Amino acid sequence: MVNPNEELGHGIHDLVSRTSYVAFHGYRAPPDFAEAPSIMLENWCWMKTELKKLSRHHAAIDDNYLKAWVEEHPGEALPPAEMPDDMLDSLVASRNWNRAMWFLGQL
Repeated sequence: MVNPNEELGHGIHDLVSRTSYVAFHGYRAPPDFAEAPSIMLENWCWMKTELKKLSRHHAAIDDNYLKAWVEEHPGEALPPAEMPDDMLDSLVASRNWNRAMWFLGQL
């Protein structure tokens, strides 16, 4: 069974890698090194401060999305552009729970 969090780290590593030789790109990195960027990247994107920077309500991204949201939600207050802290806390907690269940399955 593959841990999806590990695959996320490898995917980000593959996307942001720039190497002169294909043998050292992404998942083809030497085995003793390949896990370092993967683990760093899979954990980095789950830090609360980073999630807050990465997340935006779709209506805050583009004026066309904002217009569509207002039309679909007449009279409602605009949602906050940034993800609220309580939602971030729940998201991080669910990640930890899902990881625990994955490891339980491995056992």
